[in-house]
Amino acid sequence: YDLKDEDGKFFVREIIEKANRGGGWVDFKMKNAFQSIYVEKVELGSDNFVIGSGLYPISKHETALLLVRSAAGF
Repeated sequence: YDLKDEDGKFFVREIIEKANRGGGWVDFKMKNAFQSIYVEKVELGSDNFVIGSGLYPISKHETALLLVRSAAGF
């Protein structure tokens, strides 16, 4: 819960908050690489879960977009 990415962003907290608000994309940076994951909240009986699927951008264009989003977050 208290893990931070390389820019000091509490990305686990953001994943949980995003899932609770209906889901969406979360971007963060680990090991000098940008990652983008889509998360949603899933309710199964009395339990709640967060599921996600991510991607590692492989093109310069995708990496540039994530870099801009990261900078705008500051």
